[in-house]
Amino acid sequence: MALILDGTNTPTLGGVGYGDGTELAFTGAGTAGQVLTSAGGAAPTWAAAPGAMILISTATASASSSIDFTGLTSAYKNYIVYINNCVPTSADDFAMRTSTDNGSSFASASSNYVTQMNSVLNGSATTTFSSGASGTSISLMPPNNISSTANLGGYSGVVTILNPSNASNTVITVASSFISSGGFQSYTSCAGARQNTSGAVNAIRFFMFGGSTIASGTFKLYGVL
Repeated sequence: MALILDGTNTPTLGGVGYGDGTELAFTGAGTAGQVLTSAGGAAPTWAAAPGAMILISTATASASSSIDFTGLTSAYKNYIVYINNCVPTSADDFAMRTSTDNGSSFASASSNYVTQMNSVLNGSATTTFSSGASGTSISLMPPNNISSTANLGGYSGVVTILNPSNASNTVITVASSFISSGGFQSYTSCAGARQNTSGAVNAIRFFMFGGSTIASGTFKLYGVL
């Protein structure tokens, strides 16, 4: 088979050559970080590497009643939210809820969530806190109140939403640290789950459980392929 190279299939910078069954063809350049993926008998395409974390959205709090992320889909197996320096307007606890209608409403009935938690407060022995099966939200910290003093750093942590497209229970894990209103450092790891609701989780909400607003902080949502 003769390979034909002429002005109609001249490669662009960053393109990769492949055989299209008749002549030499070239892909486009793709974008930084992508890998070339086989499409079998069709032209190969550029795609994000499997297991890659893709930044989807960034939210910056400013006297915010909540921070919501919508549009979670099965395009990503898992989602991760990085929370940095979340400070309440007044000392308060931090929690989250899930939605199956893309944020039109968030489940808040008394049996929608369960949370189990291990925490170390000011160097004390590890303690266990559990909301049992009657939670109206997933607790992201023990009930110690985040300090509202901004220069103490507020609450920082990593929240992982595992397989939210699962129509039954969705598991959420948390690792975090914060300064309490009493000036004590708390390190927390916990696991929560949405229960007694059905449908894929397609939106999440972070909020102060006692009703305070979120004075400041950044929230970054990543999708994991």
